[in-house]
Amino acid sequence: MLLVIEICMFVVGIITLARGQFHLTAKIVVRGGRAYAIGIIMMLTLPIIFGLAVVAAAIMADMPMGEHDLFWLALIDLGVIGVAWAIIIPIGLTQPKTVDPWDIPIEQDDQDRPWRRRRSELEEHDGRDEGSGPTPLPGDSERIRRRDDRIR
Repeated sequence: MLLVIEICMFVVGIITLARGQFHLTAKIVVRGGRAYAIGIIMMLTLPIIFGLAVVAAAIMADMPMGEHDLFWLALIDLGVIGVAWAIIIPIGLTQPKTVDPWDIPIEQDDQDRPWRRRRSELEEHDGRDEGSGPTPLPGDSERIRRRDDRIR
């Protein structure tokens, strides 16, 4: 029974890695890096349990035949599956903090992205008239004077 759960988790992990999304509940869909992390965790449960079973079999090989207790193997399986889901559920339920770029105040966005402001905001910000043209860059005043001298 536990092997079926482990194989299903492995297959769902492969599907999650291939699609890049994981449906935690009917309404919660995890996408991107968190989905890839969930897929890797789901895929790792089968090899980890297999490795622990090999170690347990090596330990049991030295025991007399009547002392083998498979209850501990089942408990190890449940423990690994429980730890995997204890990691998967918080990853799926936590949402990364997103910042809407339109909510950035003008003071923070002063010189970085002037193309985002409306024309009225530019006029308020620069204190220029509407038809005054673009603001010259530092060092452009000499170039503008030479150009004006050539035109005259």
